[in-house]
Amino acid sequence: ETLARLGDDSVRTDIGKATFHVPSLRHLIGMKLHALAHGRSARGTKDLADIEALARANAVDVCSQEFRELCLRYATADIHEEIRSHPQG
Repeated sequence: ETLARLGDDSVRTDIGKATFHVPSLRHLIGMKLHALAHGRSARGTKDLADIEALARANAVDVCSQEFRELCLRYATADIHEEIRSHPQG
């Protein structure tokens, strides 16, 4: 079921003769938020850095209500606050 939802919202990308389906930005961030909430000790700060890089590269407003709701769906309010409080330089 999760893979089907990812596929429905993926972006088709052709590289050479191969076709790839890349998860949407929303799903990429959602997966990183989930990993951050449930596996932080094993992965350190990698997922946090990845979320910040995705947000910066795609002009995501981490203070927006939409981003907050994404954080609450896949992680926690504390994680949203942590992301929000980091400089987006």
